[in-house]
Amino acid sequence: MALISTSPAAPWRGGCFKEARFGRASLRAAQVQRCCFQQALLWGADLSALQARGSQWHEADLSGSRLQQADFSAALLHRCCLRGVLAGGSRWREARLVEADFRSGLDQHTDLGRADFQGADLSFALMQQVQLHGADLRGALLEGALLPAGL
Repeated sequence: MALISTSPAAPWRGGCFKEARFGRASLRAAQVQRCCFQQALLWGADLSALQARGSQWHEADLSGSRLQQADFSAALLHRCCLRGVLAGGSRWREARLVEADFRSGLDQHTDLGRADFQGADLSFALMQQVQLHGADLRGALLEGALLPAGL
């Protein structure tokens, strides 16, 4: 387990966190640009206003996390679990979210309202029953994506 400062003033730029456990951690406004989170567990974490531009997330579990105002622009999130995230006003411009799982269920509600997905790759993303009110999907790649009915 990595022991690092969660202070926003202490940037984690370029770090690699393989199988790290940050469940329910408060990483509000932390700077994780160009970091790699491989099979990391961040379920239920407060990642509000997280600065994650250009970061890489491989099979990470962010389910139930708060991602409001987080910036994942140009990030890679491959096969990540994002079920039940609250991500209103988040930025995902040019991000690659291949096979990301955003689904909502009876016990989890995923809110991506007003999220910016311009130019993002959402190929094969699972987004059934997700709140996308006001989300910007202009130029997004949606091949094989399962989107909410009526979108």
